[in-house]
Amino acid sequence: MMYSLKLAYVDVFERKVEYVERKDLFKEYLGGRGAGTRIYWEKWREGVRAFDPENPLIFMVGPMVATGSKGANRMVVMGKSPYTYPTDFFCYGNIGGFFPYFFRRSGFDGLVIEGASPKPVYLLLEKGRVEFFDASEFWGKNAFDTIRALKKRHGPGVEVLTIGQAGENLVYFATLVSSHQSSATSGFGAVMGSKKIKALVAKATEKIPVADKEELKRLNDYADFIGKRIRLAYPPKLVTTGKANLLKVIGRGSCSGCNFECIRGKYEYRKDLKGFRKCQAMEYYLPWLYEKDDEPIETLFWAPVLANDWGLCTFELEHLVDWLYLSYKEGTISERDIGLPLSEIGRMSFLQTFLTKLSLKKGIGELLSVGIEKAKDKLGEGPSKTFESVMKPISSHLFLPTRDLDEARGHLVNVLLYQMEPRRHRPLIHQGFTLVAWQFHQRNPESSPVSYEVYRKICNIFWGSESAADDTTYEGKALAAFKIQNRIYALDSLGMCTFGWPITYSFNTPNHVGDPHLEAKLLSAVIGIPLEETKHLMEECGKSTVTLQRRILIKEGWSPPHCDWPPQWHFTHPLPPNPIGQQFLVPNGEGKPFSPEGRKLEKEWYRKMLEEYYSLRGWSEEGIPSL
Repeated sequence: MMYSLKLAYVDVFERKVEYVERKDLFKEYLGGRGAGTRIYWEKWREGVRAFDPENPLIFMVGPMVATGSKGANRMVVMGKSPYTYPTDFFCYGNIGGFFPYFFRRSGFDGLVIEGASPKPVYLLLEKGRVEFFDASEFWGKNAFDTIRALKKRHGPGVEVLTIGQAGENLVYFATLVSSHQSSATSGFGAVMGSKKIKALVAKATEKIPVADKEELKRLNDYADFIGKRIRLAYPPKLVTTGKANLLKVIGRGSCSGCNFECIRGKYEYRKDLKGFRKCQAMEYYLPWLYEKDDEPIETLFWAPVLANDWGLCTFELEHLVDWLYLSYKEGTISERDIGLPLSEIGRMSFLQTFLTKLSLKKGIGELLSVGIEKAKDKLGEGPSKTFESVMKPISSHLFLPTRDLDEARGHLVNVLLYQMEPRRHRPLIHQGFTLVAWQFHQRNPESSPVSYEVYRKICNIFWGSESAADDTTYEGKALAAFKIQNRIYALDSLGMCTFGWPITYSFNTPNHVGDPHLEAKLLSAVIGIPLEETKHLMEECGKSTVTLQRRILIKEGWSPPHCDWPPQWHFTHPLPPNPIGQQFLVPNGEGKPFSPEGRKLEKEWYRKMLEEYYSLRGWSEEGIPSL
């Protein structure tokens, strides 16, 4: 069974839709991220900015979505982003939950939207057709009111993807929001708002064919068995600050068709406060870090819901709040200066005021709506210097909070991976959470099966060499980066969740190593072609998509090899202590825990690693792909 991707090319200004089926995209890019990157390449025009009508807003799912395959529930959103630094670049977001399943079952693998509507609209996707509806009554409403109203209007069997008021007002870090506290970042809420599209409504009407249902069931059962891993129920900042006991895990937060151990869960904050939450969004606003130990638990519970309702990225909110708090403490800004109750940071009252001003771009909200990196020099010299204590550049185009520097620099493969992406790409850094499992084993061998011996085997099988396990040497890291990128890009193209996949380790296998080919086996069962072919398809899709993204970014202004080098600071300054006391350990050559704190990057070794990476990719010595 060889797929054709079913696409709708939508001009929202003319209200025209062209329906196209493309086999060529599946053969080289599978779908999802790969196919979306190719479509963007075909649509690319010089000089187009993120909010221009000509910027294509691309929604893609992969061939595994809605097939019943475990952990296949993701949609990729792509286009030129207003949120990238220092200017608009091609970027991507990713959303799970339930909307991707309904999107595919509405009859589409992809939706490509161009133009800008003269007035607010929403699109109904049903039976392989797109309909336009007036959305004026929903414009000015936040996400969850819109979702409830559209579900009521269109009845059972629908899911909604929408924007809050932040997206309507073109806040650079506005998100796309769906049910189940699901969201997609990279500013595509603002891009959708610029096109005056309030929502997509997808109705599940179509069946998705599966070539071998019995084999798919067998493989799903096998994935259940080997998928027994550590339940990472509490995010690291919450754990490090000693407050994880405030929450109780009462269930899984599984997306459509999935029951993997996951970072998404259902939590009880109090008997009357229960809900689904996921990782960083749970910890972006922790009152006790702002000296508000007496703040009620309701603030912790509602903070992520409020961010999603307005349609704001919680990563950016965390950075902005930390920056404002430290600037206020150091006396470089005052409440009068910026019109915010800075003494109340950590309280619900501050959060509500702050989110409202940001989303409506009122007062200081307009200045901050472009994001911390672009706003940092606009409040004067003092706050600009404070920014350096809160955020550090890890590449020429990306800043990280200082608490994440140890992970970004201490685990050497991450240094290279961060140079290649236009945004923070967490699944690339998570890498199956294998290093985390090794770290758990160091603290308590009963909590994790990933000893150093197991970790080395995993590195060899999944990332090409045992030397990838030793974070005191640069050897093996270029090959590891090459393989990690290829796999993650392929998974994004299949529509498979990169929090659940790959299964690199397991409590239940005899040697505790996962299955590097399980995703290809599942693809084989779904589309009915031999395993060796699906393995080849995935490998080539990953390589092609990485290289095509590279070509796009170079056309848009990236300048290799300069853009592939971390800033000079990383070669001259030792890695500082973690500001919240989080201890980050990596293995040395003997498998013993080693803290990278105090270590500098070595320029000559980094050069060799980068040159090896270029060679593996088949790029020139300057890092430029051939035509």
